[in-house]
Parts: sequence; C-alpha cells; structure tokens
Amino acid sequence: MLSLTSATAAAPLVLIVDDDVDSCEMYSTCVKAAGFRVSLAHDGETGLNQALGSEPDLLVTDIVMPGMDGFELTRRLRETEAMQDLPVIAVTARRMTDADLTRLTVGGPTSVLLKPCEPIRLLVEIWNLLHTCHVLRERASALRQRSAVARTRASEAYGRSVVQRDEWLTLVASRRLHDTERIRDEFLMNVGLTWTPSEAAQRMGMTECSATIVLDALVEEGFLLLVDGRYRQS
Repeated sequence: MLSLTSATAAAPLVLIVDDDVDSCEMYSTCVKAAGFRVSLAHDGETGLNQALGSEPDLLVTDIVMPGMDGFELTRRLRETEAMQDLPVIAVTARRMTDADLTRLTVGGPTSVLLKPCEPIRLLVEIWNLLHTCHVLRERASALRQRSAVARTRASEAYGRSVVQRDEWLTLVASRRLHDTERIRDEFLMNVGLTWTPSEAAQRMGMTECSATIVLDALVEEGFLLLVDGRYRQS
C-alpha cells in the first residue's frame, strides 16, 4: 500500500510545471505538506528537461504556457520509453475544444482539472493516480514473476521431454537392431525361407508393422528380396 509520512528520498517525486508562479507555489506547498518531494518548472521546455533528468513519479502541468504547452510537453515525454506510463495531471482554465479533446485521448494527460482548482482537489487526484499506478506496477511485477516461473517450468519440462525422447529413440534403435539380427539369422539358418510380414511377426513375436520395417530395411541393404509380397534371401 502506498503511504507517506514525510518528504523523504523514498517519497514520490511530483514535478509541477506552470508559468503562473503563484499557482506553482500554492500547489507545491500543499503537495510538500502531504509528504511528497516536489520539483518546479515555469515553462514547458524546462519542465521537459527536468522530467527527463529526474524521472518524476507524477507530473502536474498547466496546458497554456508560452513556447511548449502542456500537451506538447506530455507528448514529448510519452515518446520516451521510461515516461510512457507517467501519470500526468493537466490543470487549466482553458475551455477544451474538439482538437484539445483529441490531444487528450492520444498520448495526452491522464486527467484534467479545471482552474480554479483547490490544492486539496489536486492532492486527492495525485493520491488516486499514484495509488492506481502503484497497484498496476505490483500486478505487472507479479505477472512477470509468474511468467518467469512458467518459462522456467516449461524449459525444465522441455529438457525432460528431450531426455525421454532420446532415451526412447535409443531404446527403439537398440530393439530394431536386435530384431534385425534375429530375422537375418532366421533366413541364414533356413535356406529357401520365405516370409510375409504377418508370418515374420507371428514367428518372431513382433508387431506386423515392426516386422515390415525390419524386412524392408534388409531389402534396402540387399540381404533380402521382395517377390509377390513375400520376402526371401537374395
């Protein structure tokens, strides 16, 4: 749970950007009193540089400012990977146009408060957004941990399956070699012997499929011939 008792190095850092010095000081006093660390800037360019340098936990910005306005400041920050999820509160007296609303929904501020805005109202919004981000980060961390565990288990399972597969292939190859030698010996000891796969399987205690594979392999190496469905020594 997010909690603060005093403005310590571990407390969340709130960057306030507003060309109105009085507004900056008023909000700063309230936010500091609540136990947050505060950084101030009086124009968008300075705010951008401070944000990129200090990576605040939350940004409070005016929208209408000379030079870089609050929308552009937010957009520029969102272009930075470390700032893509930064909570941004826009505090403004400006009446929102359709174009402004579009800029709000595409990479814009997280929330908007209209001036005159009481400091306590801003503080409540700061608490709400930081708490939400804190919860989301904890959930994301838990998901990453579960994913890491799942990947480890999957890797271990795959490793076991590879070992089991190799052991099985070794066993099959060994059994196939043994069956091949047994059938070869039968033909060598019984001159003129002819077998169908079914007869070979019954005689050797094998499945007909296994017998066919072995007989065909002996044909390929030139030991047997297949004539009219019957195998005989070449």
